[in-house]
Amino acid sequence: MTVQEEIWPKKISVDKRIVEILSGSTYQNFPKALKEIITNSYDADASNVKVTIDLKNEIITVEDNGLGMSESDLDFYFRIAGKTREKEALTISGRRRIGKFGVGFMSVFPFCKYYNIESTKRGSEEIIFANIPCSQYFTVEQKLKDVNEIPIPGGRRTDSTVKNQQYTIVKLSGFTKITNAFFNQAYYVKGRRGTKLNYDASKLLSWEFSEDLPIEFKDKKLNEILGSDTSLPFNVIFNKEKLVRNVYATHILDTHEKEFQKIGKIKFKFFIATNYEPINPSDGRYLKIRNLNVGVGERETFDIGLDGRVYARLAHLTGEVNVFEGLNDLITVSRDNFNFSSEFEEFKEFFRSKLRHWANELDKLADFEKLGQDAGKENRVKSLSSLDKKNINERIKGFEQKGYKVNTVKRKQDKETSGGGKYQDSPTIKVDKTKREITVTESEDDFIKEIHIGKRRIKLNIDEWDFEKEDFSACKIKGNGIVINKNYPLFSDKKFVDVFIKMHCILLLKYDSGSMTKKSYFDLQKDILDTFSDYY
Repeated sequence: MTVQEEIWPKKISVDKRIVEILSGSTYQNFPKALKEIITNSYDADASNVKVTIDLKNEIITVEDNGLGMSESDLDFYFRIAGKTREKEALTISGRRRIGKFGVGFMSVFPFCKYYNIESTKRGSEEIIFANIPCSQYFTVEQKLKDVNEIPIPGGRRTDSTVKNQQYTIVKLSGFTKITNAFFNQAYYVKGRRGTKLNYDASKLLSWEFSEDLPIEFKDKKLNEILGSDTSLPFNVIFNKEKLVRNVYATHILDTHEKEFQKIGKIKFKFFIATNYEPINPSDGRYLKIRNLNVGVGERETFDIGLDGRVYARLAHLTGEVNVFEGLNDLITVSRDNFNFSSEFEEFKEFFRSKLRHWANELDKLADFEKLGQDAGKENRVKSLSSLDKKNINERIKGFEQKGYKVNTVKRKQDKETSGGGKYQDSPTIKVDKTKREITVTESEDDFIKEIHIGKRRIKLNIDEWDFEKEDFSACKIKGNGIVINKNYPLFSDKKFVDVFIKMHCILLLKYDSGSMTKKSYFDLQKDILDTFSDYY
């Protein structure tokens, strides 16, 4: 049985700084505003939140099973501050409380005409309700008015059937112009594949919620790394689909030491991960800062690259930082950034250093892998480094010191060439990045590569000597192969190194076979060097 006991008008008390923030809202703020409503459910110790969108009737419903509110709780709910409100730091379940300014529920005002709320606490037969006329709070130019005098109709009623229930239901009805702009994809950018800007409205909302809300990863390993405030789960169902935290890469490169990392008073956990290719979508690149497990602002590079240096594989990195102590007092009212402190600057420099390091490491690994592919690629010399066995061995040793396992196998001679010889053209170096293993395929002699000249397979190696003082300035016959001079000027041209090496190998083989006189060979060597002097 339901009995309506009291109807009352209430008012919102709001700080002027909040007015300025809300007056600047655009359709891009819409997902962030809805996030604030859902995080209120988190602070109310809800374990389940259902978010449904009815586009036809222009209604968004957020329903949770949290502790609910009494009339005095609602009065506190309506007091919006520009500074921290006095409230326990922990919820009953032990969650670290996210909201501290009380701006959360008001953040959706620019996006709906009415804000209806209904709530009850377990053990009570009383339901409180209110219907906030959001449209009355704004001018035609979408500027927030002086809201302190606008009455909010509502009241309380008694219903014996809810005594064993607890819940809060928020209904946002009547979309404003900027909300319709969001659902009509006014943000859509044609041709921008690989970015959230190409998502439809529903998928974009889902992505934003998964990016910022304190929900769990699907991967238990990541949940263990970043931890959770309490054992109480927080499940968000969006349009009947359970959301999980966004993750864009599976190979973890780095994480905090021991239980957590600490810089001054700032305590945090983190992970940095990669898939060894550009992160997709591009909006998932770099590091997401979470304060008390809730996303703050966009993903961060911490201004890497402002010094003019390009970190090519910075886009291959993703990860999260969960700060659970030391930054809450610095968070801005808009909850998208932090105010200045020397410890926060040190915190940012810590992650600048991490991102620089891993971007450089991925560069080195990609360069090393390319070197191995070039060394094994049949009939092409792309760089002198791919012929330099000493250089390759030193780099292999460097990766071994970083924890890579090195396996060495002998090169097999199992393919017939057009000239009757046999060769194997599998990569000289093969890198398994996920297993952190390097397999090196070695020949039985010092020669590291074979190329095809005419019908012959020619083994190549590299050495260095003074090209101006020796007759054979570019290359020499050694045993059953040819040694390339790394100091020969034309071989420094990376674009045409393959052409110049093969050109000189052809001349040397002609001379060695007696098809060319010694004088002709040396004259041609000199003419080639003079003719192509602008290549070095």
